[in-house]
Amino acid sequence: MPKQVRLRRGTTAQHATFAGALGEVTFDTDKKTLVCHDGATAGGFPLSLDGPASVPTGSLLWVDAINGNDTTGLRGDAGFPFLTLTAAKDAAAYGDTIIVRPGTYNERNLLKTGVNWHFITGAKVVNSAAASGAIFDDGINGANSNIICRITGDGEFINNSTDALSWAIVVSKSGSYVSIDAQFIGAGSKGCVRCTNGNTRIHVSTINSGGPRAVELYGGTNFLRADEIKSTGGNGVELGGGSNTVEAGSITSEAGVGMRCIAGTNDVAAREIKSSAGYGLHHQFVEDPFTLTVNGARIVSTLVAAGGRAVQADGSDDLTLKDCVLVSSAAAATSIDAGTATNVRLYGSTMANKSAGANITFLTGGGRFEVDANVR
Repeated sequence: MPKQVRLRRGTTAQHATFAGALGEVTFDTDKKTLVCHDGATAGGFPLSLDGPASVPTGSLLWVDAINGNDTTGLRGDAGFPFLTLTAAKDAAAYGDTIIVRPGTYNERNLLKTGVNWHFITGAKVVNSAAASGAIFDDGINGANSNIICRITGDGEFINNSTDALSWAIVVSKSGSYVSIDAQFIGAGSKGCVRCTNGNTRIHVSTINSGGPRAVELYGGTNFLRADEIKSTGGNGVELGGGSNTVEAGSITSEAGVGMRCIAGTNDVAAREIKSSAGYGLHHQFVEDPFTLTVNGARIVSTLVAAGGRAVQADGSDDLTLKDCVLVSSAAAATSIDAGTATNVRLYGSTMANKSAGANITFLTGGGRFEVDANVR
């Protein structure tokens, strides 16, 4: 029979009143761990702890929808994540980054100046509150004004709020600088992205809205890049002010126009701009400054009605088409038209399946307009 060495042992409660000898090792029968002693400290020093191990991470905070705890969550420790995004935001300091683990979080008003976010694939934020305030919103209260932050990763941001003014993303302050990288931005019956001031850079795979507009850029300086922008409740993209650059694979609407431009300095590059309910593109002057340049887009209307034309240009001579294709529905008489005499600038080759309306005059800077009934 081999010999055995057995240490003094006891429960956690018994250890709590026991200091032990200097260098002594005992066994905690509750924690199933060894405890080292220094001859002075009651309870000693367990070699392993209940709960997660401490993992220092400097200026990072962690959120975990399954294992997090807002009471024990710690700034700068991956072993002690928060349960909610709001609690992590409140604990974060300027320059921190909040890492969001996979899960669904029903929260809103997450912007805090100088606090960045990173969403791991599978992390989803859904706002279903019947109250004002977007998921990321720099204008809901004074504390959120002039936000400087970056949001990265593969997050999904979905606005299911029933509030009348609800959006998924709102940037409205002149001093805000907000950068967003995401996998998906969506909305049930409301809008997705609304920028009325400030500076934004948004790079997202898909924007999909059931509301009146998927994207509304009405002021500030904005750069938007998306693989797909779609609205089933209204216009796909509306440009109403500021300086806007939009790059998209497709911009589509099933309930309004594909793109409507009423003001601002705008440069758009897209593979396709399309509507099944109205004009593919409506260039409608409301106020200066007002310019729109569309690069390389197939502009389409499939509306089976006389209004199913690719482009309608009203009230301004500040529309430029570069290497575009215009496709009107069979019911439309023209591919591009206007309510009054309007000039349209052409660069490169613009093809169309129907002729231009009588109110359209093309100003060519080396460009041309060709009609081919076979263009589809």
